[in-house]
Amino acid sequence: MVINIFSNNSTLLLLSCKYLFTYIIVAQARLVGNESKTEVTSSFGVKFKRAGIKQICQMPYEDGGYLIGFESYENPNQEYQYEMFVMDLSLLAAGSPTPWVHATGKITLTAGSTPEDGKTMWTIWQPQYGYYLTLFRLYDKDGNMIDEVPYGFANAY
Repeated sequence: MVINIFSNNSTLLLLSCKYLFTYIIVAQARLVGNESKTEVTSSFGVKFKRAGIKQICQMPYEDGGYLIGFESYENPNQEYQYEMFVMDLSLLAAGSPTPWVHATGKITLTAGSTPEDGKTMWTIWQPQYGYYLTLFRLYDKDGNMIDEVPYGFANAY
């Protein structure tokens, strides 16, 4: 926990809590030259709100290829951007300057009729036989990456 206290005719306490707990703050104050103290006790709980990628899915698709998707925990005001890449690991091992074989680009999702709509992105990809790395990325409204999840798989069927 990091605690910063600023004072300039007022007191402000800023906390940075790393763990989910109930914290108790005990503060003592006294005037300079006076031995009597005033003690104040307060407690607060830290709630966890997860931003980022909740889950990924990559499975054979009924018409061939793979259905690939991921869901975020939230998408406030539909401002997040979703992006997927697929890298051919054989091309990477061979030293190819362009091992990325599939990319969606950044996509902004819209709200729909189910809770997953607006938080889940899907794409269909037709891979050749080989070994691949799928990279899922989530960005905030300003284009800053919030989360990134890699997933390796083989198309060896």
